[in-house]
Amino acid sequence: MSKIVILTGSMRKGGNTDLLAGAFAEGAQEHHEVEIVSVAEYQVHPCIGCNSCFSREGSQCFQEDDMRMIYGKLPEADELGGGLETEGGI
Repeated sequence: MSKIVILTGSMRKGGNTDLLAGAFAEGAQEHHEVEIVSVAEYQVHPCIGCNSCFSREGSQCFQEDDMRMIYGKLPEADELGGGLETEGGI
């Protein structure tokens, strides 16, 4: 059984992105272990493009937020899915 980690990037809990990720997870759970990681449940700061991560040990961002916890889940995944909200369509 493989593990799937689904990252959702919407700050609107219960919105369309969460509904879509939940529907995918429900179907995938028949044959896979599935974890949904919602950014809305973590304190994550946006990248500011300073590139200091390139010179830091382990390529760690200088911002001490919950992104480190999210990064810790990624190596456990055999497959990675994602969902982002778009405002006003594409």
